[in-house]
Amino acid sequence: MRGNLPLLRLNSNIRLFTSSKNSFPNSWFANLLSMFFLVLSYAAVSQLFLQFWSSPSKLSQQVLSSIPTAVNVAAIFALGIGLLGQTLIGVFCIIRPIPSWSSNPLNTTLATLHTGTKHNYGRCMLSIHDLASKSGAYKPNLRQSSAWKATKTVRWVLVFVWVLALLSLIPILAWAIVEKVQYSYAAVSLSLTPIGFWIATSQDNPYPSFSLPVQSILALLLFCGIQGLQTIGLHCAEFVVNMARDEAIWRQAASPSGTINAKQRLKKGARYQTTPFVSAILSWQNAILFIFKAIMHWQFSQTVALASVPVEGTPDSGTTFDANGVPTTRTLAFVVRVPFALAFGISAIIVSLFVTYLAFIQPKGPQPAAFGHIQTLADLIDDWRTNAEGYFWWGSKNINRDGTRHAGTSPNLETLGKIAMDDLYAG
Repeated sequence: MRGNLPLLRLNSNIRLFTSSKNSFPNSWFANLLSMFFLVLSYAAVSQLFLQFWSSPSKLSQQVLSSIPTAVNVAAIFALGIGLLGQTLIGVFCIIRPIPSWSSNPLNTTLATLHTGTKHNYGRCMLSIHDLASKSGAYKPNLRQSSAWKATKTVRWVLVFVWVLALLSLIPILAWAIVEKVQYSYAAVSLSLTPIGFWIATSQDNPYPSFSLPVQSILALLLFCGIQGLQTIGLHCAEFVVNMARDEAIWRQAASPSGTINAKQRLKKGARYQTTPFVSAILSWQNAILFIFKAIMHWQFSQTVALASVPVEGTPDSGTTFDANGVPTTRTLAFVVRVPFALAFGISAIIVSLFVTYLAFIQPKGPQPAAFGHIQTLADLIDDWRTNAEGYFWWGSKNINRDGTRHAGTSPNLETLGKIAMDDLYAG
């Protein structure tokens, strides 16, 4: 949980872009540091090893495994800084009093009820999409609206992930260009290899302006800028996935329609006392995104590799040679491997399609959608008691004096009836 609890709107949010003035670990400055340390860690992992190429333009895919490899000390040092920074911010979070560490939206809502959130009467059939509606009597809907219509943040996330997915295809376009013409300018040279293309100091300006260690640091910072977009994109995609997970947890409370038989009586409802780790691994939405996170970060590390290549030139230009006449002056080059770039682009498009599906899916049934919205859940749940196993359900409860019906929650499934689709609900 983050920030001032009575002002908490959604159980899930874009964490690194959601700040609080009342908590340093959740302040904008701490979020900025968290983002930097997170991106630095991923970028450093991508550059842990440095390959030494003898002739990039003649490299074949068959001899790729025989290239001498060294450990990049600068990347290891940067990885240590990134992990240390994230650990310190995590320690600051732990030492502060937190009402709830659970990712369960029901648990979060219960915690906010003790810190300022109130249950509003008359909104037992109003969803997150009906925030502007006043209390009153409303008929149930057979299908709820989507997360796309629940908050504008979902729309911005979809635009962002699709833009990144299209940008991920740039290496393929660059390969097509380099395949036709090899470029060489005063500072940069682009050359074709059988597995992709490489970018390094050009022959027109062969002597590196910086030493190899300095180039390693500059390359790391450049990697942070490139891979940072991917890291932030996946972080934003997680917001939509978590909203879908929150809604799935709430919809577990739906009571069976019609007469309850023996099998339906054994149906497990919703729980607000859950283990965060268990909830995460049991959520198919989280599982899919988690798998693609690992795959895409690995694919990116293979798409853009860091290599040390010899600088061709003459002694007059500053290039040094060994006894065999092989250049010993070296510079760092970015090696773009097109097969991995294609695989990365495909993965980015799959993730974008997956997030789009979650954003537009419409929950079935008359149970109002909440998508983790704290106040909506506080209005829909009127009884927080659970049965002996910790479960409770939502359904039709009783008829009010004015003839309208009331829907709510109960620890006893048999006390709840079928939602009457043609009747008005209030209370």
